Formats: sequence, structure tokens, C-alpha cells
Amino acid sequence: MKHALSKVRHALTTYSAVDLRNFLNFVALSMKDRYLGSRLGLAWAIVSPLLMLSIFTFVFGFVFKSKLPGSDTSLSYVIWLIAGYGPWLFTAEGLSSSTGAFVKHSALIRNISFRQELLVFAEALTGIVPLLVAVSFLAVLLVADGRTPSLSWSIIPLILLAQYILVCGLGLILGSINVFARDVMFALPNILLVVLFASPIFYPITAFPQSVQRITAYNPIYVILESYRAPILNAEFPSLWTIGYSFACAIGVFLIGMMFFLRLRPYFDSRL
Repeated sequence: MKHALSKVRHALTTYSAVDLRNFLNFVALSMKDRYLGSRLGLAWAIVSPLLMLSIFTFVFGFVFKSKLPGSDTSLSYVIWLIAGYGPWLFTAEGLSSSTGAFVKHSALIRNISFRQELLVFAEALTGIVPLLVAVSFLAVLLVADGRTPSLSWSIIPLILLAQYILVCGLGLILGSINVFARDVMFALPNILLVVLFASPIFYPITAFPQSVQRITAYNPIYVILESYRAPILNAEFPSLWTIGYSFACAIGVFLIGMMFFLRLRPYFDSRL
């Protein structure tokens, strides 16, 4: 264990300007492949989540007319829903892309010497586009509801950082496994669907029995999503415990992911 942590520490403290340049190039490459590979290009990246958010607004706001406890309008429920679902898109998109990073860029790995974990870090950022679309959509809904973004929204980049670290850690684990078991990419959409409904996004945590609530309250994905809802819905900063717990879980998963990756990396060439 100490040896593994020592390798992780060495890996994380030896990044250079060249690695930063490679990372930025990989981000540009990932964004281009993800969003500019079709004729409409970036428009699809905006239209796709915008269409889904519009459908949610119509279905829950006008068809089911869902309301939060104590609320008189369905718009408040739609805002609450999207305040959780928008950040979820970052997790789902980023994890899907980062899981396939090593296989997708196998030619680079075979022919060029570079820090291969940078591929995961770059692919994990592809979810930023749907997140930005969701936040913009939310701002419009808030104005329609008579509210405006507040100073507490300034905490969102910090929450996003914790979320990004968590996605990178999970991406390193799943991406490394995917090199040896390609079934991971086929199973991932189903796994994400289970996690989506296990992390109260479409309904409040109080819908669960008390025993399940106590467990779900420590689900790091749920905690991070609720951290977004605090400034967006209530114009409040998340508690220090919430921020601290989010970063503790994210960093813990990231370190495990790095150990996992460093352990399996020597065998990548034989499977790519």
C-alpha cells in the first residue's frame, strides 16, 4: 500500500509544462471528436441537452404538474429537478468518455510516449458543455420564476472541481478495466441508469425509507448534486461539511484510480 501511494505521489508531483500542453491538446482533441465530428458540430452539443431539458419542463411542468412539498407551482419542481439533472449530465458524459479513453486513443498510446492518464483527464471534461447548457437553461427558468442568480453561485466552480476529480478517479478505474474487458463500455449505460435513480434527482431523498435515507445521504454523487442545489435553489452556500465531504470522497476515489491505473498500465500495450 505504501509503495502504491509512493508511486501515485511521484506521478502527481512530476507533471511538467509539456504535460500541461499535452493535456490542453487532448482536451481540444476530445471536444473536437465529441462535438465537431458531425456536420452540425457544436450545435448538437447544445441542442441535445436543451431538448431533453425542454422535455422535462413540459412533462413535469405541464403534463404531470409536479410540485414540491409546500410549493404552489410546478415550475419550482422543474427548477429543482434540472438543478440536479444538469450536474448529473457532467458526471454521465464525462464518465462515459473517460472510460473509453485508453481504447479510443490506443494508436497514440502505442506510438507516442506521454502521460497516458492525461487522456482520462481530458475526456472527463467533455461533460462541461451539457452542464453549461443546463446552467444557462436554469438561469432562464429562475428569471421566469421571479428569481435571479445570486452571489452564492460563485461556489459552483469549486463544486465542479470536486465533481471533476471524482469523475477522473472513476474514469481511471473503469478506463483501465476497459482495456482488458471491453464489456465495461457496454455495461456502463446501465450502471449510470442505476446510479441516476439511486441518487435522488427526480424525487427528494425523503421518498426513501429512513434506513435508505441514512445510506443515500453519504452517496458522494448525491452530496455533490445537492451542493449545486443549495446556491441555485436557496441562494445559500453549501455547508463546510458538504464541501469537505465531497472533496474527501473525490480525492479518495482519485487516489484509488491512480493506483489502479499505475498497477495496470504496464500491461496496456499487449491489449491495445
